[in-house]
Amino acid sequence: MKKRTAIIVLYTASLLTINAIGLAQHDAGLATIKDAVAQRASSSDPNWRFGNGDARGIDPGDTLVLAELQGPGVINHIWNTIASPEPKYPKLLLLRMYWDGEKHPSVECPIGDFFGVGHGMNVPFESQQAVATSNGNARNCYWPMPFRTSARITVTNEGNERTNAFYYYIDWEKADRLDRNAAYFHAMYRQEYPAKMGSRYLLADIKGRGHYVGTVLSVRQRLESWFGEGDDFFYVDGEQEPSIRGTGTEDYFCDAWGFRELDTPYYGVPLFEGSHVGARTSVYRWHVTDPVRFYKSLRVEIEHVGPSIADTGERIGYGERPDDFASVAFWYQLEPHKPFPPIPKGYERLYVEEITGDPFVDNSNEQFARYWLKALMAKSMNTHRVVRVAQPIFTGAKISMDAANSTSASMKLSATFRPHEHVRPTLRVAESTVPPKSKTQTTIALDVDQPVSLASLEPLLLDWTAVFAAPGRDPIEVTVPQRILFEGPFPIATQTGSVSINGALDEWGELPFACSEPAMIKVGHKEWDGPEDCSFRFGVSMDDDWLYIAVVVADDVSIVDPANEPWQQDGVEVRVTALPDAARANWDGRAEFGQSLLIGMSPGDPDTKMILYQPRSLPEGTKAVCVKTDGGHVSEIAIPMAHLDAQQGGRWKALRLNIAVDDLDAADVEMSQIWWRPDWRTPMTYSDSGTFVRP
Repeated sequence: MKKRTAIIVLYTASLLTINAIGLAQHDAGLATIKDAVAQRASSSDPNWRFGNGDARGIDPGDTLVLAELQGPGVINHIWNTIASPEPKYPKLLLLRMYWDGEKHPSVECPIGDFFGVGHGMNVPFESQQAVATSNGNARNCYWPMPFRTSARITVTNEGNERTNAFYYYIDWEKADRLDRNAAYFHAMYRQEYPAKMGSRYLLADIKGRGHYVGTVLSVRQRLESWFGEGDDFFYVDGEQEPSIRGTGTEDYFCDAWGFRELDTPYYGVPLFEGSHVGARTSVYRWHVTDPVRFYKSLRVEIEHVGPSIADTGERIGYGERPDDFASVAFWYQLEPHKPFPPIPKGYERLYVEEITGDPFVDNSNEQFARYWLKALMAKSMNTHRVVRVAQPIFTGAKISMDAANSTSASMKLSATFRPHEHVRPTLRVAESTVPPKSKTQTTIALDVDQPVSLASLEPLLLDWTAVFAAPGRDPIEVTVPQRILFEGPFPIATQTGSVSINGALDEWGELPFACSEPAMIKVGHKEWDGPEDCSFRFGVSMDDDWLYIAVVVADDVSIVDPANEPWQQDGVEVRVTALPDAARANWDGRAEFGQSLLIGMSPGDPDTKMILYQPRSLPEGTKAVCVKTDGGHVSEIAIPMAHLDAQQGGRWKALRLNIAVDDLDAADVEMSQIWWRPDWRTPMTYSDSGTFVRP
């Protein structure tokens, strides 16, 4: 948290205190001895002397009380981290805060938006008032929150999945009294999907006396190009003309000439995906040094204006845009406050195509309808389809797929197969017509010219193309890619002699498993330029005492940095777990990922040794080496059998394995991560992914 400076000490009092002339009262600081007692409400195990159950679960529809505090006091810090199988849990967990026994909450926000990032996403950033680390999974808030008699803080799970673990701290001070002008903290969430045409987007409409201290705005684009020409307007104490007026959306958020991802103490852009249809942006602005004071009321608005883009992609002028807006307004005021409007519940806070829907009924513009239809198609066709093969030799297969059309338009469906080294796919019906609100089944024959080793079968890629035709509208064509994976189990080869873990691979021969077409590309997927850019082969073998893994990476550009972690440069990540089948089937991928053995390595450079991630966490006796080669790098690993036996409670029979190669082509671009099987933490994983069996 290197960006947080002494200024937090200077402004704490001014955020809290309302005084006659509106000047900051810098009478509090770290050097001042105060009559207060440090307190904490947390998820700590009640049986903390002997247990480690430091998290709380929240069932769908249930409310968890985080704190019920007796004042007077001030909350200075809130932290949480959450484990949930619900992909959009930051939007579905609703945070509420009540001061001094009030009936209506002073804070009511989805937990992700409150901590600075919308869209139900986890994104890291640093600012003075909010910080998210651990890839956005550890959320911190530093707004001071005073209360005189009591404070009650709750979280309600408005999703359909159980929140498995909610960890939290609420750090506060109990004092004898508060300044009579100490104001109460407020935060209100609003959304318009899409922003209403003909009126500005309302950020806040406040009655009472206080000061406005911050804004979080999240936008998802329904049109191409730049959304942010909208000005901000502050109407103070019932003004007919706003006394505070802005010059553009990025100007209000202290940036210029568009957005780019950044974070600073008082403003930042944690998320910016560009200016295409579907692109998401989250920005924050803290008015810590320039709070907007009001005595009777405050109304804050922002325009939703930008270039008008025709469906042909041509810019035809400037005007209002129907983009999706969501926001949190932050302020302090003396109670009572005006009750907030009803907040959209649960899945109403998600974008409609993330659930279901019909862009033709919604009468969406063509650009957004195409984006929406593509999301519906991906959900219907399943972007990763698994073909399970019982034998180590593949002789062909047939698979059936359901193609659903949830719209009010008719859909014509066809497929284009990309070339594959071994498989000759054919679609039983070249083109299917799926009526509105119905589904059809299509069959794909997967033939081979001759039997082929299952280990050598890489994913088969195809593109599904659907043309939607609705009365009164031009046809809309969308294409969705799909990967067909060929899954084992895979028998493990037996080594007849000793294996030297030195990177020479003298005992291996040709490695049987190839990954020139990954099952998944993560992080900077646009940075991977195909197998000529980066690919790998690997092998798995064993003897009585060791499990051996060898990985050979072909990489056209080598980027290493001994100061960074292995996954922040060229390297290999190997995941292994021998948990019993029943345990794997009942655990979600994130939980299993956390229980698996991780061996992360980078070859370093000629002047340094290889880089090994957390070597002390590896099982005792584990051997690992990563060696740089002329065209990439080689990794070789030996894992003690005793570790795998201990996971299954006896002589292990099967294990799961996954390999990812991290590829960086320049120091200033995003890394690509290519996976042999889908990352276990993602919804694309499946229970028997990467299963290897003992001979």
